[in-house]
Amino acid sequence: MSGSTRKACVVRNPISRSVLGSLLLTCIALSSHLNSQAYAAEAFFSPRVTLGFATIDNITSKGSIGTGEQIGAFTDGQIRERNIDDITAGFGAAWGWRFDEWQIDLEGIWRYRTDWDVAIPSPSIRTVTNIFSDVQTTSLMLNLSRRVDLSPRWQAEVTAGFGVALNRIDSSYIERERPGEQPEQTFRSGRNEIDTAWTAGVSFSRAISERWRARFGYRFIELGDLRAGSWSPRAGRLYAEHNAQEVVFSIEREL
Repeated sequence: MSGSTRKACVVRNPISRSVLGSLLLTCIALSSHLNSQAYAAEAFFSPRVTLGFATIDNITSKGSIGTGEQIGAFTDGQIRERNIDDITAGFGAAWGWRFDEWQIDLEGIWRYRTDWDVAIPSPSIRTVTNIFSDVQTTSLMLNLSRRVDLSPRWQAEVTAGFGVALNRIDSSYIERERPGEQPEQTFRSGRNEIDTAWTAGVSFSRAISERWRARFGYRFIELGDLRAGSWSPRAGRLYAEHNAQEVVFSIEREL
């Protein structure tokens, strides 16, 4: 008989919680200081859209799936895919300040979705195991940019940032049918993983009116570690690292 169990788990990473608290305290401090006349800061709000390639690499079960024995042409439990690339897109917004040649902003982006699918030969049970996962990621980043004027309307920016990433992982552990012995079995699990994140990139922006500016750019963003499973009554787990290369489009309005 086929069975399924759904489990939700929130991993509370002390480092990530510390980073999140630091981000909020930094933004409160910046808001009070940068809005003073001494800094002559310009506040802005910016809706943002991202499109890019997400990479899930260094995929491993750390020996938690299969026996590890060589059975015929296969190693039982050896994952076929070590690296996976997928198209991802996201949207969100940022709130920040421009002062002199610098810009700082607090950015939140929600991304949907990255497919994390692997096949695992399982000759010890005479079948193949598949693990199919959907990864949704929300990042909260504090970004600092150095701006350079290219012309009266155009500017270039170099940006670096740090923050936290929340990865929501919904996965299915599937043992394929063994004809005449056992029907296909599926076990499900859902979990949240919170980890530190960082980014670096370049962009170009153009003033389109006195208060509006359009921006496009490229960035690399590290989105933390992933873990899928376990799938009760299956005790295995999958682990991987998660990052993305993105094109970012935004519109900024001075407040």
